[in-house]
Amino acid sequence: MLRTWIALIDRALGIPHERGTALRVLAISVESKVLGHMSRLVALAAVGHSDIALVRSIIVSVRKDWLLANIEPLVVPLLDQGTGEEYRRIAELYEQIDPVLLQSHLARCAAHHDEEVREIAYDYTTSPVGSDA
Repeated sequence: MLRTWIALIDRALGIPHERGTALRVLAISVESKVLGHMSRLVALAAVGHSDIALVRSIIVSVRKDWLLANIEPLVVPLLDQGTGEEYRRIAELYEQIDPVLLQSHLARCAAHHDEEVREIAYDYTTSPVGSDA
């Protein structure tokens, strides 16, 4: 039954018109069930869409020690082929998780060959973190 539940949620996360319902179910689920979908959740947090705030809230609800130990291996493959969009969304996610994690990501952005990605580091260093300015 658990496998069926996991498969059902995973399928719904991949269908935009079903994603919101799946995310609301995950938002009230125990952490162990959320962790089973963390790879998909991180991928969803790396792009802009109407459910991004809910995705981020689910991710940051996970124990911080788990996130710090496990999120980078989930993020790096997304960034390998990522554009400025993915790099910026991950900066926004990391801003909610941990300042050291964010600074590490901004250093990665600053060293990137793409000017759009480098601009992310500049944006965070020239305006107060967390501001909408």
